[in-house]
This record gives sequence, structure tokens and C-alpha cells, in this order.
Amino acid sequence: MRPLAPALRQCDRASEAATGVRTMEINDEVHMKKLLLGLALTLGAGCAVPSLAQTKVNPTDPQPTCNMCPGTYIPLSELQAYQKKAIAEKLLDQQLRDIEIGKSHIGIGVVHRGKLDKPAENSVAEHDQVSEVYHIIDGTATLVLGPDITNRQRRPSTMRTVIEFNGPGNNGSDIRNGVAYDLKTGDCRGHSRGTGHWFTKVDDHIDYLMVRIDPDKLTPLKNEAQSKELSIEAGAWRPVRGRRIGELGDWAVEPRARPRKDHRARRRPRPRV
Repeated sequence: MRPLAPALRQCDRASEAATGVRTMEINDEVHMKKLLLGLALTLGAGCAVPSLAQTKVNPTDPQPTCNMCPGTYIPLSELQAYQKKAIAEKLLDQQLRDIEIGKSHIGIGVVHRGKLDKPAENSVAEHDQVSEVYHIIDGTATLVLGPDITNRQRRPSTMRTVIEFNGPGNNGSDIRNGVAYDLKTGDCRGHSRGTGHWFTKVDDHIDYLMVRIDPDKLTPLKNEAQSKELSIEAGAWRPVRGRRIGELGDWAVEPRARPRKDHRARRRPRPRV
């Protein structure tokens, strides 16, 4: 029996060696799979990074808050058409555009005011969430500015100017300690939301371009096509008599009736039998 012991031990060593080789082969195979998987993920991530970087010129720099937004152009002819429309239809405030600029809307309007010897009753205006900048195109007037408004009266939420132009706000009868400015052609002035503004005198007339800053995006956007639908050349809209409300001259609008066709004139005489 003794001669068998060395042979058994030699067989065990051979078996252990074969098992070790097999274990090493399995470990190598698993390690290779992990290596290939990691390499694939690394290459995939490396390929994805350039595609993200292509959308930003300098990824670490501040990026535009309005991504790929177009510019806006309003020709003089369109401004003049709105001025003619205001005079012809006794309008006061009109909105040409309302533009998306990322963190805010910007409204562009044109205003025509006729001669005013004394201010109208409760004609102080104030907007809660929209600021305004005026550039005087033509004419002269006296404008009073200040935040302390007396006899505040809430504007109806159904007013067109509230919905489309300058959002919610108030009217008032006077401005305590207000500052008066004599406006003339070429002047520019602005007021923040919450500041009362009040025309107390217009010498003959005053026309001005208005830029409205609406950071809460209350007012609806308006593009060139929508603006031209209401141009004076189209003649498609007219004010409803007696619907002027408040300092901004809020007017309701309705479609102009089209002439009815007389079908009788088009009937052909029947031939005699």
C-alpha cells in the first residue's frame, strides 16, 4: 500500500494544478469581459461628449436665456399705419408686437393722444407687473410721475388693455408729490411697475413709441402677421361707440359687417317655350 501513496499525492498535485489553470482561465476571461465592457462605455461616453459640446460654443460661459430667438423689425410704414388708424378711429393705445426674449416678454406699442387742456377724472394709471419706456415721436405734453396714488380704483380684469397690453393695475385721481415732466419730440422717459403716470396736459397732440417690459409674461405674444390683421389698410376692425374706459382708452372691437350680395341681380331670365 505504501507505493500507492506517492502516486496518489502526485495525482492530487496534478489535479490541483489543472484546477488552478482552469480557475486562472476563468478569471482571465471575466477580467477581459470587464475590461472590454469598460472600454466600450468609455468610448461611448467619449463619443457622446463632443455632441453635447457642439451645442455650446463655450460650455463654461453664461448661455443665452432665449435660445435661437429671432430678431424683430418694424418698418416705419407700419408705425405710420397705426398712427393713421388711431386718428381715424379715435384710438389711444395700440400694441404692434409682443416678443419672447427668454426671461421676459417685450411689448412694442404706439400711442396717439389728442389735445388735452386738463386731465380727465381718475386718469392716473399704474401697472402692477409691467414697466414702460416712452420715446416721443412728435408733439408736446406734461406728464406727472410718482408712486403715491390717491383714490386707487382697480381696473376690471376684462379690459382689453389689461389682458393684452399691460396687465393688472389701478387708476387714481391724483399723485401725491408727483414730479411733472414737459415732454417734447425726441425725449425718452420710463417708469417701473407700480409707478403712477398721469398726462395732465397735451398742447395739441403727442405721439410716442412705447416699450413694455413684462417679466411675468402676462401678455400674449403678437407677431407681424397678427399685427397686420389689424392694420388700417385692412379696415377689418372698428371701435364700438361708448366703450372707452380709463386713462388708456380701452376700446372694444368687433368685425366690420360685409355688404350683403344681391343674388336677385344675378338671376338669368328663363327662355320662353
